[in-house]
Amino acid sequence: MSRGIDDGVYRSISPAKNNHYNLGSSSYKWANVYATTFSGNATSATKATQDGDGAVISSTYAKLSGATFTGAINTANNTWNTIGDDAYLGDINKGGHIGIKGKNGNTGLFFVTYN
Repeated sequence: MSRGIDDGVYRSISPAKNNHYNLGSSSYKWANVYATTFSGNATSATKATQDGDGAVISSTYAKLSGATFTGAINTANNTWNTIGDDAYLGDINKGGHIGIKGKNGNTGLFFVTYN
């Protein structure tokens, strides 16, 4: 037996047992859900499109692989960032200088020239 709510809800709705009942089913889904706060795990949700500040994720953040930077890359003073798996690139806290150092020992530089 199912019952509908036609006139609205004017109080909290809670299940009679904890972690026992579903809201909707695989065959009968809610069209849209509007809420201020979601608490719990979204175990089968699709990807988010905005971060917590409302910025669009796809145009705000660089991908872990294959990203192209078009603006300045800023690093904090005396901070080293891993490049690849065996080198660091960072600020050496000396005006007009950038540092490159080996992650696993001595630093080596190899310059490639193209004809």
